[in-house]
Amino acid sequence: MGKKKKEFKLDFLCVGFAKCGTTTLDSALRKNEYIYLPENAKEVFYLNWKNDKKNTMKMCQELYYPDYYKTNRVVGDIEPSYYTKAKDVYETYGHDVKIIFMLREPTSALFSLYKMSLRSVRNKDLWKYYLKNNNDIVKIFDYYIKDYKAGKTHNIYNYDEKINEYLKYYKKNQICFVVMEELVKNSEKEMNRIQKFLNVKPIKYESLSKSNASSKVSRNALCTYINYWFTRMIQKSLNKKHFKLRRKIRDLHRKLQKYTFVENNEIMTKKQEKELKKYFKASIENTSKIIGKDLNKIWYDKKEI
Repeated sequence: MGKKKKEFKLDFLCVGFAKCGTTTLDSALRKNEYIYLPENAKEVFYLNWKNDKKNTMKMCQELYYPDYYKTNRVVGDIEPSYYTKAKDVYETYGHDVKIIFMLREPTSALFSLYKMSLRSVRNKDLWKYYLKNNNDIVKIFDYYIKDYKAGKTHNIYNYDEKINEYLKYYKKNQICFVVMEELVKNSEKEMNRIQKFLNVKPIKYESLSKSNASSKVSRNALCTYINYWFTRMIQKSLNKKHFKLRRKIRDLHRKLQKYTFVENNEIMTKKQEKELKKYFKASIENTSKIIGKDLNKIWYDKKEI
């Protein structure tokens, strides 16, 4: 696979988007022996702690890529939280790194993100919404949509805006766009395309299924508040690079989840879905032009377009 690298660097980075199949891609790429993804963690969040001390890149290599100097594999990282950090990615990983974007129909992606936010509670307002709406997550989704459209949460699924930021620093031929629905439907074809993009010897994939599709949410307002504080503590330990402390907090949170989580398979209303499709319409059209693929044909029936 070429000469050994003299210094630690990444060859590729999947920077977005959350709830768009990044876990599925991670699981698939780990099956290829010519690809090296982080050990002991799915995401390393390097941009969160890189400025804490000197030689953090070396520390990252030792923690998550311990066999780096023993292998010639293509090295990568899947960090969907980096979708807003184009400049930081460029300044940290350089102009040669290859970029992957995972895309998914935005209304379903947003609802999936919403349900995840009811487990990893980052917004204290969700606790208030639980109280006000008697734990009715479908009603609470109305508030979530309102906050999203008002910019109170990251407008993550306005794909065109985030991709255009990366195009300021990277050429389009350095970026691979993967549509989650196509990855699941035509797994072998899409994985061959991704492996070719990464310039690795391809392995055969038959079919992939969506990973990380949990239907659990916080049980009630009190549990939402408890989960909020655990998420906050984990985030603080992440920013301060306290790896061991973060593991302890996460382990304790996992033990409590059988009490703070409950299964919930409710879906958004037709009215909510219609509102979001109208909201995302312009972004989908712009994204289609950028990636050279008609996303409306993939995501919607002709009657809906």
